[in-house]
Amino acid sequence: MQHQNHKTGHVSRLRPPPGIHTGFTLIELLVVIAILAMLFAILLPVSLRAIEAARRTRCATNLRQIALGLHAYLEDHQGTFPDIEWYRQYEQCELLYPYLPDPAVYICPTARRDGSGGDNWPENYATEIDGKSFCTDYKMNDSMYARNVCVAALADPSRFVLACDLDWTPVLRHGGRGNFVFFDGHVEALTKAESEAPDHRGNAPWYDWGTR
Repeated sequence: MQHQNHKTGHVSRLRPPPGIHTGFTLIELLVVIAILAMLFAILLPVSLRAIEAARRTRCATNLRQIALGLHAYLEDHQGTFPDIEWYRQYEQCELLYPYLPDPAVYICPTARRDGSGGDNWPENYATEIDGKSFCTDYKMNDSMYARNVCVAALADPSRFVLACDLDWTPVLRHGGRGNFVFFDGHVEALTKAESEAPDHRGNAPWYDWGTR
């Protein structure tokens, strides 16, 4: 701020009163940096959890789409489940292609980031259909009690798991849990221990639930 002395014509600068300073001292700057670091440390885990929650929701949506595709397949095949074994999981993309032509449906958004899609998915779980590349992070039920079996033969279809995103590797993708879609279309997030426990009829693990 400038002040002109009308008597002398000189311009002088007004100085702040003693004890008042402008700008930051080094200590004040370090305090601000420390506060920002603390806020970042607090907010980062919250942000990461929110991102993973969104991925988990997207994964559940994918599994529901696969369930709908399977129901459409069953309607066209007299209610009989496809004959798929663990090493032929890529065939689910071919079987469901008339109902689910979008390759993105078969991708768990977390698997591509944490590596739990499996090291050998390009070889064992990928295929090409009409010029599109498909690979699946999801495992369709391959129980010996369900392959090429009619829905009517299941003891409890409501507890029968159609597909899941847990079984490829020991890594659990969603905060220690994996998504499982059941015959009625609902999705449950289960731990590995929960997926290996018997159902109310004593069937275990998850791929035998509801079969006998």
